[in-house]
Amino acid sequence: MNARGWFVFVFLGLAALHGCVGTPGRPVSVPLTLALEGREATTSLGWTVRLEAAALRCAAVLVRDAAAPSLARLEALLVPRARAHGGHGGFDETVLAAWAGPEVLVLGEERRDLWIEGRAGTTDRLAVILGGATSGATDPLGDGDLRVVGTAVRGETSVRFEGGIRLPEAEPERLVEGIPLTGELEDGAALRVAIDLAQVLDAVRFDRLAPGAAPAPIDEGSQAALALRLGALAPSAYVATWSVP
Repeated sequence: MNARGWFVFVFLGLAALHGCVGTPGRPVSVPLTLALEGREATTSLGWTVRLEAAALRCAAVLVRDAAAPSLARLEALLVPRARAHGGHGGFDETVLAAWAGPEVLVLGEERRDLWIEGRAGTTDRLAVILGGATSGATDPLGDGDLRVVGTAVRGETSVRFEGGIRLPEAEPERLVEGIPLTGELEDGAALRVAIDLAQVLDAVRFDRLAPGAAPAPIDEGSQAALALRLGALAPSAYVATWSVP
């Protein structure tokens, strides 16, 4: 058996273990819950933050295929061919299932009427895409993607703040990749993804905002705006869990 024949043999064996040879897994549809949490927390900089209101725009959730990257690379070596773009910044073989919005998430509320659609398989991570255009005059974010209102206290200093950020239009700059999620995507499962605002706000230096009775604005280009953007795009701010009956 020559080298190419050996690689073909190995590839077919791996594909068989993965449950498919050139065809996707069986269709599945599971409920998705999105939540925005973290009304009160103490940051690593020593600020006690109490949020009065917050909202975040979420465009999509992608459940990644744990086996797809290695199989896809091996297949590309053996059978080079043009691949269609899978949407949301990835190829089809990396995504087991997806939900596409966008939806505006509000602090303290859960969105339960959402569904992840795709194929059965094993996952070890997911991705979230923030931002996205929504329609409707009642959109609480207007043209922004994240907004927070609250008070931060450290010692004798108290800062009431209000403002938010608008993320770039380019999708790769709104992508949060590598959120841990291990398990089987199958009928009967349910997925919950929570965004922890305590993590999103953790690096904000509230002392650089103007203190006073009036809310201090979070201006574009400020340290607070940059910290919010980096926090919202950090995988550590997200907790994804399976619920299996």
